[in-house]
Amino acid sequence: MAILTILVDNFARSRGLLAQHGFSLWCEAGSNRILFDTGADGDVLQSNAAALGVDLSKATDIVLSHGHWDHGGGLARAMDLCPAARVWIPSGALLPRWHRCATENRDIALQEGVRSRLVLDRKRWQETTDLATLGDGIWITGPIPGERPAWTHRDLWRNELLDVPDDVPEEQALVLETPEGLVVVAGCAHFGIDNLLDRLGILFPGKPLATLVGGLHLESAPQQELSRLSGRLLEAGARCVVPCHCSGPYASYQLSKSDGFSCEHGVVGKKLSFPV
Repeated sequence: MAILTILVDNFARSRGLLAQHGFSLWCEAGSNRILFDTGADGDVLQSNAAALGVDLSKATDIVLSHGHWDHGGGLARAMDLCPAARVWIPSGALLPRWHRCATENRDIALQEGVRSRLVLDRKRWQETTDLATLGDGIWITGPIPGERPAWTHRDLWRNELLDVPDDVPEEQALVLETPEGLVVVAGCAHFGIDNLLDRLGILFPGKPLATLVGGLHLESAPQQELSRLSGRLLEAGARCVVPCHCSGPYASYQLSKSDGFSCEHGVVGKKLSFPV
């Protein structure tokens, strides 16, 4: 049995659990214990893990989806709490990034303390550039290619002075194979759902998508695109979609209107179980 537990999310509805703008998920599958993303800081990650009975010291792997502060802010703490874990960082995650607001440019890169830890502890982590195997039937995709939809990286920049846009080319996803199909965990899905499905078709030909959980970055997606993406998910075989973090309540509601798959917005503490 594989069990996914949301450790950090924008929403928490149970006493003793903390909400935070960010995302982190704990995956138990066979002998693997995987921490996927670490939220915006180590305090919330550690507190929620303890409240949910998750022993981070047993982690075999830490996977960073992409180099934004709200996904890697707790990484330095996680490396301390998960002493035996392999650490997987997508190529390009340590580069500068900015969000252009009305009055200022906001630094949204991995925090300086996290970047310094990665430089000092360079032998601890591996840079992913392609598909990597974490265990039997468990992979990380490596950076997912393809032209990004405008709504997934609006106002994001690599260089705020030279106007170099940032479409987050390094973002990767976690994939588990189950008898029902692929279970996929996304951090923010800056790559776009279309590119994710196309990449899964190349990496895992003939295998349907059973479940998609995580940030889907659909907050500003047009209504017609939400309807089209719902159709693509159905075509891919989706039975369950759990939008989290940056997906947006309206987009989650629109996806929930689909007759072909179940859809319930993720919150801290939500658990999903799958046969393996």
